[in-house]
Amino acid sequence: FTNGRVTGAELRDGMDGTEFGVDARLVLNATGPWVDHLRRMEDPGAAPSIRLSKGAHLVLKRTSPWNAALATPIDKYRITFALPWEDMLLLGTTDEEYEGEPGDVAVNEKDIQQILDEAAFSVRD
Repeated sequence: FTNGRVTGAELRDGMDGTEFGVDARLVLNATGPWVDHLRRMEDPGAAPSIRLSKGAHLVLKRTSPWNAALATPIDKYRITFALPWEDMLLLGTTDEEYEGEPGDVAVNEKDIQQILDEAAFSVRD
């Protein structure tokens, strides 16, 4: 920090543990869901700049051939999809607001059931 601004970074080499500093004229905050954690290091009173969301997908083993991708509108803002990939079928997706710590996000039974219910709506024998 210089005069309350980020002007570089202290880094550690992940291979040999060597630590070193890097100065910069411009620092880009590309920390994904941790963007506000970094902003509060510079300004503890910084208001949130993003809304976190959580999305889940399922990867299922295919038991029969599947030759095409399918996307079906669920509502005005969302679709569900089924996408063949190697010997798997990708199903998704959920999208909901998330207010926890970014590193703690995890799929739950509600997510799984939502994806399966939406897939059943779209994919029928």
